[in-house]
Amino acid sequence: MVTKTLKLATGVCLVVQRDPIQTAKLVASIDQVFRRAFLFAFGGGWNREGDRGHGAAFATRFKLDARADRGDDGDLTQSKPEYHGEFVDFAPMMSWPKPVQKPHPPIIVGGPFSAAARRAAGRYGDGWVHG
Repeated sequence: MVTKTLKLATGVCLVVQRDPIQTAKLVASIDQVFRRAFLFAFGGGWNREGDRGHGAAFATRFKLDARADRGDDGDLTQSKPEYHGEFVDFAPMMSWPKPVQKPHPPIIVGGPFSAAARRAAGRYGDGWVHG
């Protein structure tokens, strides 16, 4: 709370293996506590069996990650977000907390600098970290 230069960042979160609405609420909660000093890192992962075990397809893991993290679709920063998509589907709902950083904390794409990670970093991320 004293420094203006240090930031808290998550390790690479495999969002495809988590509930996207709950993850967005957790990210907003951490952003509330750290007030503009929080970075959220996500990655697609490498474990095909792990993705299947969570009901996700390895080939589309970055597509789901981006929607869950970035808020481009079904943006939970809105007063009553709604989204009906390929992977995530929810009716208008109230959702709190809202992030402090606008429109959301910076999204850092993590992973080896593979072609998929490069595309995801360029399309969805505010930065990249080797994870």
